[in-house]
Amino acid sequence: MPHSVPESKCSESCLPGFAKKIYKVFCCYNCTKCEAGTFSNEHNLENCLECPNKTWSLKGWNHCEPRKETYFKWNEPFAITLVTFAGIGILLLFAVLIIFLIGRHSAVVKVAGGKLCFLMMGGLVTSFCAVMLFVGKPNEQICRSRQTLYGLSFTLCVSCILVKAYRTFLAFLMNQNNILKKLYRPPIIIVCGTAIQALICTFWLIFDSPKLEIQTTDDSMEILLQCNEGSNWGFGFMLGYIVLLALICFILALKGRKVPTRFNETGYIIFSVVIYIFVWVCFIPIYITKLQQRSGVQAAAIVVSNFGIIFCHFIPKCYMILCKNKKDITTQAYKDRVRIYSIQSTNSELNNVSLDSGEGTMESDNWVRKSRNSVITIHSSDSRTNFIELSPNSFSSVETLRKLDKLWNSSSTLRKRTRTQSI
Repeated sequence: MPHSVPESKCSESCLPGFAKKIYKVFCCYNCTKCEAGTFSNEHNLENCLECPNKTWSLKGWNHCEPRKETYFKWNEPFAITLVTFAGIGILLLFAVLIIFLIGRHSAVVKVAGGKLCFLMMGGLVTSFCAVMLFVGKPNEQICRSRQTLYGLSFTLCVSCILVKAYRTFLAFLMNQNNILKKLYRPPIIIVCGTAIQALICTFWLIFDSPKLEIQTTDDSMEILLQCNEGSNWGFGFMLGYIVLLALICFILALKGRKVPTRFNETGYIIFSVVIYIFVWVCFIPIYITKLQQRSGVQAAAIVVSNFGIIFCHFIPKCYMILCKNKKDITTQAYKDRVRIYSIQSTNSELNNVSLDSGEGTMESDNWVRKSRNSVITIHSSDSRTNFIELSPNSFSSVETLRKLDKLWNSSSTLRKRTRTQSI
C-alpha cells in the first residue's frame, strides 16, 4: 500500500460565503458566515468583502445582488381591484351626469341640489382619479399631490352636501331665524369650506410635507418604497377637517329629518355621513399598524367613501327620474306635499295657542285634538263666511289643501281669525 503524507492542519478549508476566524493556535481556525452586506467568493478568505454600491447580500452569501424595489404595484390583485372599482365609479358618475342633464329641469334634480350635484360629481371624479396615484412607484411629487388632490376634491363634495343639509334644515324650520337665513349663501359656504382645506394642505406642504421613504432591513433583499406623511399632524388636520364638516352635515340633517318623504334628502345625508365616518374609523388603526399596506388601505377607504355618496345621493334620484310615475315627481306634486307637511306642522305647533273665542276673550284650546271632525270658519273682508269640513284624514288630502288655499287666499284680511266648531 502506498503511504499517504499526513496533513498537519486541525481545520477544514472554508467554503465561499465563509471567512476564517483564527484561534490562538496559528494553524487552527473556525469558518464563520459572512455578515449581511458582505460576501466571500473564494476558499479560505480571511475577511469577507463588502458588497458594491446598490447591491446587498444576506448572511453567508458568496455573491451580492441588487435589491428588489417593492411598492403597491399595478399588477397586484388588490391594486387591480381598486383601480377597477375606481374606473367603474367614474363611468357611473358619467352615466349619472347624462341622466341629470336630461332631467335638469325636473323637480327631482332641483330638490337634489341642482347645480350642486354637478359640483359633487366633479369632486368625486377627482377623488377617484386620486386613487390612481396611490398605485405604482411613488416619488416626491406623487407623495405630495395625492393627499392634496384627495383632500380638496372630497372637501368640495362634503361642502356641497353641507349646503344641501343646511337648505333642508332652513326650509322646514317652522320658526325661521333671520340670522340663520342670512348665513345661507351656497357659493360662499362652498368656497370657504374648500379654501380652509386648501390652507391646511398648503401649511402641510410647507412645514411638514409628505416625502418618499425608503425602508430596508439587513435580513431582506427588498427595498420598500412608500410615502411618509411626515409627523402625521398635517394628515390628521386634513382628515379631521373633513370629519368636522361631515359631522355638521349629520347634525343639520338630523334636525331637519321630519320632512315630506319626497323632499327627504336628510336620510341620504345621514346615511352617507355614517358610511364615511365608519370607513375612516376602521381605516385609522389599520393605517397605523400595516406599514407596508398603507397606500392600499387609504385607497380602499377613498373608494368606499365615494361609492357611499354615489349610492346615497345620486342613484335614488336616477331611479326617480327613470322609473317613477311622472305625475309623482312634478313640481306641483312636490308643492302639494310641502303644503301637507306645512299644515301637519301647524297642527302640531297650534296645539296650545290662544284663540279668539268670538266673545272678546282669549282662551287656550287644544283645538285639533278636540275637533277630530270639525269645520274651519274663514272670515273674508266682504262679510262672507266660508266653511270647509275637515275629516280626520283631511290633513293628508291634497284636494282639501287646495280648497284651503283657495279659501284662505280669498280672505283679504290676513289677520286670519280661525274658529273651530265641533259638529
